[in-house]
Amino acid sequence: MALEDARMNKTKMRLRRDSQGNYTYQYVADEEKLTDLQDALASAQADLYNMDKEHYQQQLAEMNNAYREYLEEYAELTKQFEATQDEEERARLQKRM
Repeated sequence: MALEDARMNKTKMRLRRDSQGNYTYQYVADEEKLTDLQDALASAQADLYNMDKEHYQQQLAEMNNAYREYLEEYAELTKQFEATQDEEERARLQKRM
């Protein structure tokens, strides 16, 4: 909003020469103020981008860690299940003998 206001507010006078060679004063926007506001806007947008990027990377890392923990736990449960199955199979074979 401040950038739009600065564009609309014609606060500086500039001497201009028209097509007939006459000089007239014309009100124009303050270019320095516009540049400062544009720089501030670009900086704020860059900060927002970096904040979003960091948050996204953090979320990916957390998801990756959760998935890794899931895989580790799944592997452990699979080993336990296989060990239980082997014990049950041995018990069945011994009963048959």
